[in-house]
Amino acid sequence: MWKLFNQTDPAKQAWYYGQVRLLTEDLKDHAAWQEYSKYLTILFQGGEDETD
Repeated sequence: MWKLFNQTDPAKQAWYYGQVRLLTEDLKDHAAWQEYSKYLTILFQGGEDETD
């Protein structure tokens, strides 16, 4: 069963975690959300978040 949850396509992973960021954007004033957003940018765009 767990093999079904093994997504290896980076584009699909970026989409999924980007949607999580988008749907939780009302939490953007919290440090945890900001850190999540920063690391998504680093991981999927290959650079630092421009808002830092």
